[in-house]
Amino acid sequence: MKDKTAAGLLAFFIGSIGIHRFYLNQVGLGFLYLLFSWTLIPLLVSFYRFYCVSGDG
Repeated sequence: MKDKTAAGLLAFFIGSIGIHRFYLNQVGLGFLYLLFSWTLIPLLVSFYRFYCVSGDG
């Protein structure tokens, strides 16, 4: 299992391009983040997931 702390830090710092999704072996979502990275949508989703969802265990 991948380290959630490392994935959270990747999401926080460079989540807008989907690196954390590739790290978690979620390649499909990683490509979606990469595809839409110019729209800032993945950035907003990454911040939401970091602050609101990451504490849910």
